[in-house]
Amino acid sequence: MAKAYYVKFETPEELVSPILEALRVSATSGKVVRGTNEATKAIERGI
Repeated sequence: MAKAYYVKFETPEELVSPILEALRVSATSGKVVRGTNEATKAIERGI
């Protein structure tokens, strides 16, 4: 499957597991709320 046009890099395999674990923890704890909208905007704008 082709990457989306905005994906400019490959995530190293040694980072995939820790990133997924952090996402799982944040999703279950509900502690990460403030700032997520701003981060999403920055990603969409390519900042």
